Amino acid sequence: MTGAGPGGDSVAAVAITYQRRDMLRVTLQGLLDQERPVDEIIVVDNASVDGSAAMLDEEFPTVTHLRMERNLGPAGALHVGLGYAHQRGHRWGWTTSDDIVARPEALRTLLDAAHRIDDHRLGLLGCWFEPVSTHFTFNGALWRNRMVLQDLPPVGSPPYRTDIMVFKGTLISLDMVPEIGLPHDHYFLMNEEYEYCLRASRHGRRHYVLPQPLLRPLEEEPPSGYPAWRGYYQARNQLAMILEHRSPGELWWWAIAQAKFAVAAVRRRHEVWDDISLRLLGAWHALRGVSGITIDPAKRA
Repeated sequence: MTGAGPGGDSVAAVAITYQRRDMLRVTLQGLLDQERPVDEIIVVDNASVDGSAAMLDEEFPTVTHLRMERNLGPAGALHVGLGYAHQRGHRWGWTTSDDIVARPEALRTLLDAAHRIDDHRLGLLGCWFEPVSTHFTFNGALWRNRMVLQDLPPVGSPPYRTDIMVFKGTLISLDMVPEIGLPHDHYFLMNEEYEYCLRASRHGRRHYVLPQPLLRPLEEEPPSGYPAWRGYYQARNQLAMILEHRSPGELWWWAIAQAKFAVAAVRRRHEVWDDISLRLLGAWHALRGVSGITIDPAKRA
């Protein structure tokens, strides 16, 4: 690790990757080029077999490489990476995926914003994205038993409060870990970020987003709609979260969302039964407490 930054802060960048060697290279170079140096770069590699490990050894020898024996999904990788960063004594975990590159001023700007906010109960601090075709440009939403988009301030405004966000270029206060734990690794993928945001909020943490485009997406957003196996995890994990919350309001909106997904599947007239049956299976598994990787995306591709 290098020396801690302003105010004694220590930041570990936690980059999650799976089968994206070339984009990961760009992501890591962006982390190394930060004006405020990152204290440690941690790559959680979900058992990639595309040469990522050799590339890391040859081109990024200073990076901490945590290679998983199997694909843990984003949820499992977040659990491992943030847990490792906390054990190493870092103040912040700066999460990113292998399809995002941070602008050189990103970390400095986020830390400056965190200091200006001066909220001892700050949980997460996110930022916006540069416009890249179909990719969304903002981060953060409200939670009113479901995700609700909020009115967005102009670019360059002070940070605004929000309830949930995606963990791309997001500062996570690691002093939350003893209080609320880590992201649920048994979710595998889908909803792990929102669940962690809401868990932190229930413990009195407050989340903010800085409306500045500090991140550049390396690819466009995929076409609308989940593949059937993603729908399974979305239905399962959100219902599991709702059961944990014991929230009738969230259950109502979850049911409406599943009905809308079913109608959309019928309208597409493509793999209709696959879409609907896997969502039903996800709901059944949530009710039975089944978790982890039950459908392997690699085998569904």
